[in-house]
Amino acid sequence: MKAPDDFAAGPADRAPPPAGERGQDPPSAASLGDWLQTGFRFFEELHASAGGLLEVQADRLRLSARRTLVRVAIGASIAVCALAWLVAATLAILRGARGGFTQLWGGREWLGDLCGGLLALALAAGALALHLHLSTRRELERLKAKYERMDGSHGEKHGTVRLADDCAGTPRPPGGAGAPEAGGNGAAHG
Repeated sequence: MKAPDDFAAGPADRAPPPAGERGQDPPSAASLGDWLQTGFRFFEELHASAGGLLEVQADRLRLSARRTLVRVAIGASIAVCALAWLVAATLAILRGARGGFTQLWGGREWLGDLCGGLLALALAAGALALHLHLSTRRELERLKAKYERMDGSHGEKHGTVRLADDCAGTPRPPGGAGAPEAGGNGAAHG
């Protein structure tokens, strides 16, 4: 049971406990200034670190761009040299074939040049035709695989079944003529 003076004094009459009893010291202007100085130093160091990090990243980017440029230049040089080598080899072969055609036609140089030129054009046309044929075949195979993936995903989404002899996915009701449990093979019995 409480003493009667506790009831007599209201909340307004009671004084707050001193700061030492609450476990906290009252904030002073000096400690607030220390906090601000520490905060300013932190942000200055953060700014300096971020600047250094940006500088390092810029250096890395420049170095990477320089390396890429050197690699591209070396690759282009190699490609030009290889192309020049192939052209020189092709010209040597065609020059030899032209000389052979000249001998074949009894020393008539114009006929040997004509046959050598036609051979060169035929080789170029054959190489182009082969390239077009192979690229068309690759494109058709890529499209076939794409459409098979699309058809398979369509069947999964819409409940269609694709049979080996069926050209398109056809919806099949469960227990229909083509269902295994019905004993059918997909053909109508009559």
